[in-house]
Amino acid sequence: MPLRTGIGPANAKAGVFPSDMEGYMSEKQFEGEIYGNAVWDWQGPYNGIYGLSVSGDRLLQGTMRELDEVLDDGDLSSGDFQRLNGSHYTWIFEEA
Repeated sequence: MPLRTGIGPANAKAGVFPSDMEGYMSEKQFEGEIYGNAVWDWQGPYNGIYGLSVSGDRLLQGTMRELDEVLDDGDLSSGDFQRLNGSHYTWIFEEA
């Protein structure tokens, strides 16, 4: 993981468990459905960031904004929790 070693897992498709994440999150948790059709998605490095996204076309922006208020600043366009594109909401751990 980038915060401990400086090198994070390689970027993977949404819902696919990066083997380098073993010990941080279980494959079963990662590949299971979160809500509706949403799945976890490791970003690393993707457009210069390392982070953990939740991705799904049925995620409601209002719900994600509420989550952002708890995790960050309540603004999905800035801070550590952002809507990066379409249906990807990402908790940014590190920018490369």
